[in-house]
Amino acid sequence: TWNIAGTLLDSRTKKPILYGSIRIKGSKVSALTVDRKNGTFVSQQLESGKPVVLIAEAVGYLPVNVPIAPRTTGVYTAKVKMQPAGKATGSIKGSVKNLMGKPIRARIFIPRLRRKVMSHPKSGNFQMEVPTGQYQVVITARRYRRQRKRIEVRPGEVVILNIDMRK
Repeated sequence: TWNIAGTLLDSRTKKPILYGSIRIKGSKVSALTVDRKNGTFVSQQLESGKPVVLIAEAVGYLPVNVPIAPRTTGVYTAKVKMQPAGKATGSIKGSVKNLMGKPIRARIFIPRLRRKVMSHPKSGNFQMEVPTGQYQVVITARRYRRQRKRIEVRPGEVVILNIDMRK
């Protein structure tokens, strides 16, 4: 028999993750206990010669699968590095044109984020990546009326915002 001993680590800071969980894929045994002082864990005895996959999970981190080659005896030492999940984002893209369909150079502004992008003068197209959430978008162009649109950006999705500007 053999077992696995290791540490759950933040991939950026290299510091221990204290509130994570480790389990062995396909095992009926409950998750391994991660020490809340130093992020270490030790598995139960494992069957000799069988490969295993550790599944690591922690709030605020992306889950990780760690395949481990089979052993016959001893202790396998594992440093399980987890990436912070970060904030989910989506995209806003579209075009700005006048009522005749001619592209317009315009400013697309999201006040809550204090972010702006200019549409391309020849195509009227624009695109920006933003955190998920609900926003008011303000579209302005010289000699055209200002427009305001409410949008909701969801993780990984693209919000299409095609604007027809009026004088």
